[in-house]
Amino acid sequence: MGIEDYNSDQYARSLSAIRNIYAGILLLCKEVLVRHSPENSGDVLIRSKILPTKKDNGTIQFIGKGRKTVDRAQIQERFESLGLSLDWKRLDRISQIRNEIEHFYSKKPEPLLREALSDTFALVHRLVVDHLDEMPNALFGQNTWQALLEVNEVYKEEHTRCIKSFDPVSFNLPILEQAIEQLSCPSCGSSLIMQLDESNSDEYSIELLCSSCGATHEREDMFEEALINQMEYENYLSFKDTGDWALEHCLGCGRQGYIVEENECALCGYFP
Repeated sequence: MGIEDYNSDQYARSLSAIRNIYAGILLLCKEVLVRHSPENSGDVLIRSKILPTKKDNGTIQFIGKGRKTVDRAQIQERFESLGLSLDWKRLDRISQIRNEIEHFYSKKPEPLLREALSDTFALVHRLVVDHLDEMPNALFGQNTWQALLEVNEVYKEEHTRCIKSFDPVSFNLPILEQAIEQLSCPSCGSSLIMQLDESNSDEYSIELLCSSCGATHEREDMFEEALINQMEYENYLSFKDTGDWALEHCLGCGRQGYIVEENECALCGYFP
């Protein structure tokens, strides 16, 4: 349904496409949990509520109760406890794109839909081939799977081009180079961000261009947001363990770009 909506030229169906795509991924995750549930357990692993029960022979078994199934957080928790891997950042990205289309960037949904479909391709392949031991083209039909393949290939080529545009730049701090993957366009939400001048080698002279909508942006705002996203987990762990942040506001530029471990601001180069 998500692919059919994507191929339609109706605006309302573009919004429907991302809802169906995200819901479809969650259903695949639940199917994986169903197949890992013990027999006669009421598909225990997809039930939100799990209760211990005593069998006639005195042994304890866990049974799923109620009609409510696991949510996004519970799915990840149970996958990890079973040793099943999945790229959860991709899943969160699809959820983020869904929210952006519905609440912020609904005027230009097509670039975001392409990105969502590309992320979907990787997740579907992992879930279906590795965890369900099925063939995607047989499971979904050749037309649906071919559409995912084509969109994914186009997106990968453009994304590679965008990342390569930063190759001439020698970043002073490696964390800033890693943060390139976290860049997203404030105008349309796309992650297809590249250097406007692909020959530029000075990190402080970078001008950014969105390959999806053509908007240009200043480096400071976008790299600051990218750094915050890149270091979100590290920042959380640092504060939890020591009471200090790993990423602080810089005394030089005032932005949240000062890397405590490096004693330097990744955005302006300030150091005490």
